[in-house]
Amino acid sequence: MKFYELQVEGYHTPLSPDQIADLYRAGRLRNSDPCREIASPRWKTIDELFPLLKHDSGRWPALTVRAAGLSVLDRRDDPVPAAATSALKAGWICFGLGLSISWFFPLGNVFFSVALVTAVVAMCTHQVNRGLVLLISSFFAIGLCAVLFFGLVLGTAAITGATALQKFDAELKRSQARQQESLAQLNSSVQQLPRPSYPLPISTPGYVRSNAGSSTAPSQALAQQRASLAQAQEAQTRNAAVRRLEQQRDDSNAKEERIAQLQKSIDWYDDMIRQVRSRGGDESIFVKARDQLLTKKWELQR
Repeated sequence: MKFYELQVEGYHTPLSPDQIADLYRAGRLRNSDPCREIASPRWKTIDELFPLLKHDSGRWPALTVRAAGLSVLDRRDDPVPAAATSALKAGWICFGLGLSISWFFPLGNVFFSVALVTAVVAMCTHQVNRGLVLLISSFFAIGLCAVLFFGLVLGTAAITGATALQKFDAELKRSQARQQESLAQLNSSVQQLPRPSYPLPISTPGYVRSNAGSSTAPSQALAQQRASLAQAQEAQTRNAAVRRLEQQRDDSNAKEERIAQLQKSIDWYDDMIRQVRSRGGDESIFVKARDQLLTKKWELQR
């Protein structure tokens, strides 16, 4: 007696022709199901190997006959599908867990790996269509979660960088305001300095009449006037020198403060570049901003 092998879900052992006929009459097999003899390498269909089964309808209701020659991938599932195997159930559970976790936690991709393995196992156990659906869905979900994760990282980095830049600009404006206030106070203090008083000119008539009898009075008055002018000029020169020194000091302090603020921003960008690089992201935006700050710092340090 010949024995036959079926490529149908749920049947893994050789069957005799009588057993195949009973399964066909019971509606468990169709004309297009793959079947072959044990010793034959070529797969055929039930209709090709047992052409008389479709005419044996005396005691059994007629069965719907589909087109022969369909492959396993083209054949649809039964109208009443069999219960999913444990591998498929576990695969879909892992697929759901990975989809809900991996978009913000990269280690959640382990669940997708399990889903891929279970999909391959299902395809090897004659559940080709269901396993293929799980396999494609897992690959698509991996790509989607990767895009969402990198979008989340870049968005967080951009928000943090914008906040740091706003803080830096606010500190710079406050520094400029303090510098202007110091200059205004310095100018007001210079204006409040007492002006030197000059003696009366020697050409005053009363002065000439009162000193007509003295020959040394005009010389003394002229000497005093010259001394007062010299003192006034010396005071003005000293005040101008003080203002220049104070201005240089303020400029130096402002320059050092600006350099310190730039260095803080550069350190922050270095930290962000290391974090993004460790996660495999694109750090070109942060590198460009850091290089601009470095250029400004070098220009101030010249």
